[in-house]
Amino acid sequence: MFAAFALAAGLLARGRQERPGHFTLFFSDQFHLMSWLSIVAVGLACCQLLTAAWMFRKLPWRRPPWVADVHRWRSTSS
Repeated sequence: MFAAFALAAGLLARGRQERPGHFTLFFSDQFHLMSWLSIVAVGLACCQLLTAAWMFRKLPWRRPPWVADVHRWRSTSS
């Protein structure tokens, strides 16, 4: 099912031309938009892993009281 969806999406996208001017406000093209969004997603995932390691005392530093709240906020917002 996933392969059929990927094939259909690829065939539909192959025939389309990218319209200029979609992302002129902040990004020059779609590639730069997707690059920045993926960097943000990786950064948030690293934050999630770091706060989880801090909560379960896998890091050498003392755990501040706000770590659990930040970790919980990150997991519910995604």
